[in-house]
Amino acid sequence: MARFALFTLTDQAEQDDTCAGIYNKSLLYLVSNAFEEKERIPLFRDGWPILGMERFVRRDAELMDLWQKGKAEWVLSPNNEPVGSVDASRSTSHGGFDDDEATLKATFARIAGQRVDKAELAVQASARLLSGRRLGLEMFRTPPAAAATNVSTQGGEDSVKPPGRPKRKRSKSKV
Repeated sequence: MARFALFTLTDQAEQDDTCAGIYNKSLLYLVSNAFEEKERIPLFRDGWPILGMERFVRRDAELMDLWQKGKAEWVLSPNNEPVGSVDASRSTSHGGFDDDEATLKATFARIAGQRVDKAELAVQASARLLSGRRLGLEMFRTPPAAAATNVSTQGGEDSVKPPGRPKRKRSKSKV
């Protein structure tokens, strides 16, 4: 392998994330703490090491050696690197990396071997991003054709326009 870059959340971002509103940390924390061969036991045993988690990457001497020797690159997100540079990422959740303009441009910059800050990207918002923008409970499903929404690269995640809700038909039943 000639080049390798790992994009992960900072441990603080992992702890600030939520997993479907049922677990108050990221999905990787849930998997590491509860769903692996040896679950976490507070004060006795930490969670199972997972590559995408900063807390475990920092404890792995071989991985740290890769970064220090320049054989691989590690990008912690969110960060303040300029959008278009190879180290930029603003994602605050694991599901957000593929919708994050800074991360996408950093990936393209790595492939192109140059900054791509002026590049225009046409991105389809993921279902996770769109669902995170809805308020309240959805009692009906948005048709698949309406779920594809363009994201403007000028405004980041805030420029996503979720599809409108379909009008609910009221039944005329007699009680």
